[in-house]
Amino acid sequence: MTNELRRYQQIAAYIYTELHDVEWEYNGFLNYDRTPKEFGYDPRSINESNTLPIDTAPIVHAPPGEIVRFDVSSSHFSTRAYKNVSLHWEMGGMDTRGRVHQDLAFGRVPIEFPHRKVALAHKLELKMPDGPMLCTLLLSARTADGMILAQNFVNFFCNGIYPPAREEADRALVLRGLPANWEQAGWEGEFGDRNKSRAEDSCYGFGHGFFEWKLPLNGADLAKAHRVKVVCEASSHRMDSPQTDADIFPTTLQLSLNDVPVYHGVLRNHPHDSRGVLSYLRGGMGAYGYLVHAFAEGDLLRQIAGNDGDGSLRLRCAVPPDALPVGGLTIYGAECGRFPVCPTVIVEW
Repeated sequence: MTNELRRYQQIAAYIYTELHDVEWEYNGFLNYDRTPKEFGYDPRSINESNTLPIDTAPIVHAPPGEIVRFDVSSSHFSTRAYKNVSLHWEMGGMDTRGRVHQDLAFGRVPIEFPHRKVALAHKLELKMPDGPMLCTLLLSARTADGMILAQNFVNFFCNGIYPPAREEADRALVLRGLPANWEQAGWEGEFGDRNKSRAEDSCYGFGHGFFEWKLPLNGADLAKAHRVKVVCEASSHRMDSPQTDADIFPTTLQLSLNDVPVYHGVLRNHPHDSRGVLSYLRGGMGAYGYLVHAFAEGDLLRQIAGNDGDGSLRLRCAVPPDALPVGGLTIYGAECGRFPVCPTVIVEW
């Protein structure tokens, strides 16, 4: 909303009526006790005297390969006037296998930066990646000597269809478990049913327990693989959905393949802020998790292959009952959370 306000010369000012939360209202920059919240970005980027308001939503759904066009404005109200200003941009992203791609787009162009005015800086045109990806575009206005005067960002979710459960890649087999399609589940407390998991593209359970996906190999021979990689986005699960701050709620995550543990670690929290862009796009509260990677090769891979009794891989995400801490579990799909990945097993040949 502040980004939109800064786009108009006619709007001379705006006021935040709650710098901190009050009683039942949670709209402030700070909590009720004046402790800081996390926004997932620096709020000064849109509240400084100089900003780069963008004529687009914070996250835009765009098909792969599409040309996206939008206006970038300058709002230059600092006491000092700056000249010889350029607009710089760079875009990177993550694909559905958890791989980071840098320099998807970049450039710079001299712009007008009129003092004490709101003006069109540049009409930006970008080609989205040809494959499914979640991208972030960073923009900055800089002086000739590199000083940053203003910054902003926008996200693009490039996907046509949901990532397939099975994908033949170059020297790799990609197997995905959708959050609503778990084969088995068992939790100490409540856990979400399949309809809810399908609607939210995430599954959750309270306390300790597990979700397990059965991923058919369809004749692929694990004994010939040189490595297996597991990627998933996960967090703890708490009753409410407070904005991320110092009040953490940790849990333990154990990943196993065919009953062989491949990962054991602590997930710090169940965060909710602007980094959960896919959750916001889906109408949620900005929940997201942490991207977990696990690898199995050598003797560990041979154990997994030896337990392949029915021609499938069994991926289990669990909070063990003897673990400390025990804070439930949320597993995110490719269209929920912060990263565009399902629980994924990649068999590399």
